[in-house]
Amino acid sequence: VRVAGRGDSLRLEFRFAGADAQTHLVVAALLAAGLSGIEDELTPPEAGVVVGELAATPWEALRLLESSTLAERLLGRGVVGQQVALLESELAAACETVSDVQRVRGALRA
Repeated sequence: VRVAGRGDSLRLEFRFAGADAQTHLVVAALLAAGLSGIEDELTPPEAGVVVGELAATPWEALRLLESSTLAERLLGRGVVGQQVALLESELAAACETVSDVQRVRGALRA
């Protein structure tokens, strides 16, 4: 989510996840994050300031989710735990179906 535009064209922009994302979970996360920002009285960063970076690998993203106290506070321990278990299963299945050549090439690109 970001604030874009100026004056009369000031608006919020929402960047949704890929088409394979669970829509209800994406919307719940957006709403929870917005509510958290209001409740915690967060101020938006200055224009052009980088606030953070996305995880470089799916495994890094998984570990960040698993250790996120904010995600747990916003979505609940049960939802976060379920998503961690699902993502671990998906990553394991994906690795089992990838050939050794693809693993080597992927490692070289990472």
